[in-house]
Amino acid sequence: MSRYAPFILDLLVAAPANAQSTIALEPGMVITESVTITPGHYRIPADSTGAIIIRGDDIEIDFNGAILDGGQPGQAPDTFAGTGIRVEKGSGIMIRNAVVK
Repeated sequence: MSRYAPFILDLLVAAPANAQSTIALEPGMVITESVTITPGHYRIPADSTGAIIIRGDDIEIDFNGAILDGGQPGQAPDTFAGTGIRVEKGSGIMIRNAVVK
């Protein structure tokens, strides 16, 4: 056994079993697997099809405190319209830590 083997083993044990990729939101994005959203303020106009679409089963999306904002600067909240997050043909969807305006 080489002198590096214990170090490599420690790295394998320390890695999380359910590591998720981290992504930034984009208009019209379709999410098909579990992800963590890069924190930030995302101004993505809501529309009838959904600013963000989630498609699939057993998907967990951690917004990590990210803000999904469909309104224009200075727009009165009472005038907001459209769909911010749309789940299409899916079950077992978990959305965590999201701020949707």
